[in-house]
Amino acid sequence: VAKELIKILGKDEKEMITFVPDRKFNDLRYTINSNKLHELGWEEEMSWEEGLAKTVNWFKLYSSRYGNIDRALVAHPRMT
Repeated sequence: VAKELIKILGKDEKEMITFVPDRKFNDLRYTINSNKLHELGWEEEMSWEEGLAKTVNWFKLYSSRYGNIDRALVAHPRMT
């Protein structure tokens, strides 16, 4: 996901990504089985790349309406 976002934003991957050691307790590979979604009739309407690009574009156009969201981006926020 990070590499796709960096590509969409026209940034340099080497400058934007810093690899850190995996955390033993929760950095396993997560997979999703979408069979049930398809059984229920869900169909993909656009590719992953197109959807991500549209999301980035929407964020660029409309994110200013939410003010400063820095606090919401903290990985493990604490109530103060």
